[in-house]
Amino acid sequence: MSNLRGPFRADHVGSFLRPQELKDARSAYVKGEIDKKALTEVEDKYIDDLVRKEKANGLKAITDGEFRRKWWHADFMWGIGGVEEVDLGWGESFNGTRIKLDSVALNGKLYYDGHPFTEHFDFLKKYEDEDHIAKLTIPSPAQFVTSFNLGKNDKHINDYYDDYSDFLNDVIKVYREFMLDVYHHGCRYLQFDTPSWGRLCTPAFRAEPAKQLRVANEKVLVDNGVLEVKPDDLVVTTHICRGNYRSQWNSEGGYDAVSKYLFQENIDGFFMEYDTERAGGFEPLADAREGQKVVLGLITSKFAQLEDKEEVKRRIEEASRYIPIENLYLSTQCGFASTEEGNILTEDEQWAKIRLVVDIAKEVWGNL
Repeated sequence: MSNLRGPFRADHVGSFLRPQELKDARSAYVKGEIDKKALTEVEDKYIDDLVRKEKANGLKAITDGEFRRKWWHADFMWGIGGVEEVDLGWGESFNGTRIKLDSVALNGKLYYDGHPFTEHFDFLKKYEDEDHIAKLTIPSPAQFVTSFNLGKNDKHINDYYDDYSDFLNDVIKVYREFMLDVYHHGCRYLQFDTPSWGRLCTPAFRAEPAKQLRVANEKVLVDNGVLEVKPDDLVVTTHICRGNYRSQWNSEGGYDAVSKYLFQENIDGFFMEYDTERAGGFEPLADAREGQKVVLGLITSKFAQLEDKEEVKRRIEEASRYIPIENLYLSTQCGFASTEEGNILTEDEQWAKIRLVVDIAKEVWGNL
């Protein structure tokens, strides 16, 4: 087991572009042309290749690239008892980009009875060594709640829970059980992904301060409820996403709208998107509590053009006016493939982005 602790000066959000053979294998599996064993063999092959590339390109945190998933979030939720997969058709939530809306609904009260992600982690764990640690990414507990409060799904909560607070308590319970389960499988670096915090920054939520306050407090309540049982040697970070589908985004607004709530979460490190002016300034980082770490997402994962090193270093220096530089880290603003489609850049361009993160981190902090 690795003794490293994340986050790292040069870190990443977790997902990577799927090779075409892997996409083809998943499509064949869905069509019934190959069985699960054949799909898993292809997944294993490309995860092995990915981890070698992660290490070769200077990363200390290794992930499986989310290669066994269709979505960054839904696959995890489908593995929880009481949850079923639903097809909501097509929507246009990413600046007019059409997206297939595979989603979730309840078919009973929530319960935990093991999860496929623990087996996925077992496969990744074997690649750990003294210089690398395996990181697992899952949707945050608060994001789980949000996913069951989206239009066509909210009625299912009322089908099985007389009191909404009982639903929230069950979310906390199943997440605690998963977190402790994967901890016993050796996980020491866990990441909660949560676009729902990004949505609270938008003009629509700013226009409804009472609703914004209620939702923000609920997020803190649920996430901290899970973290109450977090082992001391388990690092839990969170990534505040602003949408990532085929290089498109779906929310904007500065963190000043939520920072005083966000940093109430008992999280070890916050991956915060800062690749465009849509995220606003660094002033909200002053709300971080003592010892909390912020991973600046200054390198975009959406497009191939490389950022100017000196400009990125200038922005790190600017951020350090509000939070000590020893509590700052660097990463891409999001993963490269939050969904199996992936962003619009090549694998070579993807790794050039990772090397840029590593090179800048070495120049700023001297080590990773």
